[in-house]
Amino acid sequence: MVELTIGVYNTDFELIGVIDEIENLQITNNLTTSSTFSLNVVLTPELAQILKVDNYIILNRENEYKANVFIIEYQNINLSSDGTYSLQIQGRNLVSLLARRVVTKLYNVTNINAETIIKALIFNELINTIEARKINNLNYIDNTLINTLVTYSNSQLYSNLLDEVTSILTVAELGISITLNLKTREFNIELYIGQDKTLNADYPIIFSTELNNIMSEEFTHSTKDYVNVAYVYGEVGTSDTQELVIVDPSSANGINRYEQSLSADLQGVTSEYQADLQGITTTDYKTVFQNSGEIYIKNKDLYKCFSANLNIDSEIQFRTDFNLGDTITCISNEWGINEDLQITQAVETWSNKGYSVSFQLGKSLPTLVEKLNRIK
Repeated sequence: MVELTIGVYNTDFELIGVIDEIENLQITNNLTTSSTFSLNVVLTPELAQILKVDNYIILNRENEYKANVFIIEYQNINLSSDGTYSLQIQGRNLVSLLARRVVTKLYNVTNINAETIIKALIFNELINTIEARKINNLNYIDNTLINTLVTYSNSQLYSNLLDEVTSILTVAELGISITLNLKTREFNIELYIGQDKTLNADYPIIFSTELNNIMSEEFTHSTKDYVNVAYVYGEVGTSDTQELVIVDPSSANGINRYEQSLSADLQGVTSEYQADLQGITTTDYKTVFQNSGEIYIKNKDLYKCFSANLNIDSEIQFRTDFNLGDTITCISNEWGINEDLQITQAVETWSNKGYSVSFQLGKSLPTLVEKLNRIK
């Protein structure tokens, strides 16, 4: 058993219990989407009463004014062959609240601040919306340091809000958090920028087995899903005619040209439509198709991914010296690798073996589930 204090809260965010002994806990911290957890404990009547779906858990390391809260979304009670009962719960953090809404407005923007469009999406679907769709006590905290420009277009209504926000954050290389002020019961949404901690920075962080600060490493470089030219097609308005726009931002040719098609129907949509916030408008289907193609290409970039397990006894420590979203340098002289990559995921594990943390840096190939979700 490993000792770790976890507070359990009911749906009114009232503390209803404390867990100080667990079998294991794994938290997967994600930069651009919701983070997840899985907790296993020996079942007791008390734990069975409090670790219920829709209740919340908060680790004791959290600041009560800015707590990272996890929602219990799954509960499983199991009787093993030796007669021992165990309880497993799983869930996601508050960023998953965005997944409970769909996008009900159309947008088409070019060279807009990533925070401006994300704020518009969140306001329109969670704050400035009909009463039934509002989440009370939800605040958006502006980050004036963000000036990353993006292109965004959703050619179809009712896509998942979290998926749309994640796609923008991924392109802009920004992170998102939703924290809870336990004193005021207010939710605060913030976007954040990782720090530059590459080799030439003032305080560099270098991952390398040769420096003995990581225990294992894996590097993947792939063009398997790479696309640099998009044929965007679809029907516009009430017309049955297929319109086509070829998006080729890099003027690729010959063997270096990677083409793919993309459907972007605008059926039932007139040539002009407007969102209600920030003056976001579009007037031409060609602009919509162009923007859709640019977004598609950016999400089909070259894949470079470095994975590593941190040496807990090394001089550098997660959350103290570097954090999720930071860009660091990964070096392996033996493999000929010298890459500056962003930390996009950190997996923390508490178990009988103690504490461990592993990282994913850069962009990995999409899983089968992620590919299927994109088709929906």
